[in-house]
Amino acid sequence: MESATSNLAQSPAKRLLVIDDSPEMGALISHIARGQGYVCDYARTFSAFQFLLSTDPDVIVVDMIMPEKDGVEVLRYLSERGCGSAILLLSRADRRVLKIIEDMARAMNLHVMGSLHKPFSHAQFEIILRGHERTITRAQRAKPGPPAISVEDFRVALSQKQFVVHYQPKVAIQLGEIIGIEAFVRWEHPVHGLIYPDAFLGLAETAGCFDDLTWLIVDQVFADARVFATQGWLPMLAINVSAKLLNDIHLSDTLLAKAAPANIAPERIVVEIADSGQLQKAARTLDILTRLRLRGIKLSIKDFGTGFSMMQQIKRIPASEMKIDKEFIRTMTSDHSATVIVRKTIEIGHELGMAVVAEGVETREQLATLSALNCDMAQGYFFSRALPAADIARWRRSRLRSSGKDAFTDKV
Repeated sequence: MESATSNLAQSPAKRLLVIDDSPEMGALISHIARGQGYVCDYARTFSAFQFLLSTDPDVIVVDMIMPEKDGVEVLRYLSERGCGSAILLLSRADRRVLKIIEDMARAMNLHVMGSLHKPFSHAQFEIILRGHERTITRAQRAKPGPPAISVEDFRVALSQKQFVVHYQPKVAIQLGEIIGIEAFVRWEHPVHGLIYPDAFLGLAETAGCFDDLTWLIVDQVFADARVFATQGWLPMLAINVSAKLLNDIHLSDTLLAKAAPANIAPERIVVEIADSGQLQKAARTLDILTRLRLRGIKLSIKDFGTGFSMMQQIKRIPASEMKIDKEFIRTMTSDHSATVIVRKTIEIGHELGMAVVAEGVETREQLATLSALNCDMAQGYFFSRALPAADIARWRRSRLRSSGKDAFTDKV
């Protein structure tokens, strides 16, 4: 074992662990990190690294090219352990390869704070560490997971209608106008509070109640839309529908029957297609999708750029809109490859007569880039998180008061 600081009995506020086969690089990184208030441990071998993980480091620095185990193997090991540390990648490899490794590590559910191409400067390393200080704390890493809930809990919740709908605005980029909202389901648990869908959608599938949950959401969306209409506002209503429900030949009839009492025209409804890779398994799905479009309901291809072949999706599905996956939006201002994908997706969408929506917009820089690329719409935390119906209505009214119109006048 090699360690620049190896007093494992201490529990410092901030710890950094670096694995690199070069002692000089280990010493350099430790020197810079100590200047930022970190206690540093250095491992030259994988066995030393495994031992030093017991210090519960806040930051782990991984060299991608090492003789014993390469960086990908180290990342796989960390992923299997459920590591919550922030990870910084180092390499002399091609920058594009390094960026691909970043994406791979995130797909392993690792928290990647960034990457540096060797050789790098003191200032570059310090900037990344400071960015980490602003975005993550030990408390955030230690936050509890979702509560333990059973299939029977889910069935009871469904019968008691404990599920609520929150809405995130969709904004027309060039005009800044709020033109639509996307519906997201939440479980308002009487004991655990608000539970997010990642914790219960699998239960809905296991219980065989996914369709029942979807129709409960649809009913709530249309009820809320009726209230919005009394306030002089009827946005486009985007509703997520699973591939399984897209095999229901009565889908369009049921949707329109539920929309009619609320006086919602078919053209105000957007069906967002999730799990689109499954569509290739059901031939009649294309028949159902075509009937939705013929009856005026709009179709949006969700998470475009991931999963089943992009070209197959836009060739076979009569969509009116495509949504660029948030991972491309998150990295496009720093990753040339992501920028190219976003630009080409917008161009393809426009050539095919589709509107293009960017998901996961969080910064002014991202929005400015999308505006320059002529993207049509955007949604994300830059505008607002998903809010309950009453809150989204108040949020819109505050925009009206500040700008004099239903718009984001300070969009870029």
